[in-house]
Amino acid sequence: SAYWIFLIPLLLLPQIGCWGSKKTDSKPAPIAIVNGDSISPEDLMRAIQTEQWKFGVENQAWDEGAWTQIKQEVLETLIKNKLLSQEAKERNIEVREAEINAELEIFRKQYQNDASLEKTLEARGSNLEQWKQKRKEQLLLKKFAESFGKEMEITEEEPKNYYRQNQN
Repeated sequence: SAYWIFLIPLLLLPQIGCWGSKKTDSKPAPIAIVNGDSISPEDLMRAIQTEQWKFGVENQAWDEGAWTQIKQEVLETLIKNKLLSQEAKERNIEVREAEINAELEIFRKQYQNDASLEKTLEARGSNLEQWKQKRKEQLLLKKFAESFGKEMEITEEEPKNYYRQNQN
């Protein structure tokens, strides 16, 4: 019976250590917050993996200086894209699901079958859902850029009217 008295506290010891601490989500803190939208370390790593072909070598071969520079460049791109996407949304520029699906059909035609497409995406550290999200962002930014051209278009009549109104 004295054996159980010593054994019970030893069995409860691991649980006692847990009582004082809350079990929290192990989600890492964002590395950047852009007008309330966060960029997580996972977002950064996914972007680096997806875009690693731009940097010329596999990530295992990057030295510390190159790794730091690559992280900085990709993070700056993520922040710029987030800002531009936010501004596009404020201007009510959006990408419809049908547009993304049309782009996906064009992309699919480059591969023999869906398995081949998914294998290629996986090799790039991506998947079909991430590709669609990335393409949606690209289309949104393209539409945003094109909206500036529409705002700046001048009809043939505008210079003539200006000239007539400003003759001496």
